[in-house]
Amino acid sequence: MKDNSLKRQLIVVTYIAFLLFSILRFDIMKSIPPQVLGVLMPFLMGIVIAFILNKPMVLFKKLLGKIIKNEKICKGLAIMISYIIFFAIIIGVFMFIVPQLLENIKTFIDSLGTYIRKLETFIYTIAQEYDFENIDLQPIIGEVNGVIRNLSTSLLNYIANLVPRLVAMTSNMVSILFNVVITLIVSINLLAGKEVLLHQTKKVLFTYVPKKAALKIEEVAVLSNDIFGKYVVGQLTEACILGGMCLIGMRIFGFDYSVLISTLIAITALIPFAGAWIGGGISFLLLALVSPMRALLFLIYLLVLQQFETNVIYPKVVGSSIGLPGVWVIFGVVVGGGLFGFVGVMLGVPVMSIIYALVRADVNKKARKKEQIIVEKNLIEKKPIEKKPIKKKTVSQ
Repeated sequence: MKDNSLKRQLIVVTYIAFLLFSILRFDIMKSIPPQVLGVLMPFLMGIVIAFILNKPMVLFKKLLGKIIKNEKICKGLAIMISYIIFFAIIIGVFMFIVPQLLENIKTFIDSLGTYIRKLETFIYTIAQEYDFENIDLQPIIGEVNGVIRNLSTSLLNYIANLVPRLVAMTSNMVSILFNVVITLIVSINLLAGKEVLLHQTKKVLFTYVPKKAALKIEEVAVLSNDIFGKYVVGQLTEACILGGMCLIGMRIFGFDYSVLISTLIAITALIPFAGAWIGGGISFLLLALVSPMRALLFLIYLLVLQQFETNVIYPKVVGSSIGLPGVWVIFGVVVGGGLFGFVGVMLGVPVMSIIYALVRADVNKKARKKEQIIVEKNLIEKKPIEKKPIKKKTVSQ
């Protein structure tokens, strides 16, 4: 293979063959990613859990380091405390939030007929008030009723299908437990040996990749870890605080479906830029079926709460944001969602932040280089020309 032209021809032929196979047997190629993803899912979940618990583990390790001098014991205790808190949150959600959430859903479904009748009365009242009696409102009411009934039917079908799913999960309990155990083992090993893994990865990178490219990859990796860390912590913290404060306020003011709406607000708050507004709009429509005035009051309360949380609590708890201007946040959400769906919506902002930071750093570097060249050029042009002294000829006497 000393002939470079032959190498290039073989590469082109292999690429064309692979492309033709991918096109002609697209059904086989389409089935490969889900299968690979299914096999790697425990490892991917372990990486995600380790990434989420890394910051709490570092914090606990720092606090315990002031008391315990043995680094291995300190790190082991920090990992154990992080997992205890992680499991406590999951158990707390299933014990306290899920039952109340199901109760709120059941109450809403039981009251759906009353809400539909109230909505019809409201529409007829508006028609009489503004002299719209000549307009046939039956199609509009029929469409509204159809939408509400379809939503409630879908919700009921989903809840009804939970039982077969639970049965299927129970029958596959051994496989599920095996995946859970693998996920926990992978995440614990990643947290416990992250220094060794990072050192090995760096060593392999600088061994097989040219130094200049390896330094650039290392820079991008450090930047990505920093941005993704801030993003995950920021979004989760904001969602939990916003959902918790929403629940407390709704309980104080006596709004209906407090747990259901607060959970909805917390989940949609994970969506960048427009998440809280989506949750607020759905919650407004839900409360409007009970009382339009109380729905309006809730919307005002949510607006005030969100402003307070964004401008006061979020900077204190999370610190500096990922540093992406608003227009690029929208761009990342729209493009990511259009290409990769919900996963693209969630990851579009941090990916866009990485690209923005890299481009900004490169632009600033080149701008400084140009400024330096201009300054040096100006200094050379302004440098005075040294004149050699002229020797006077002496007249011999």
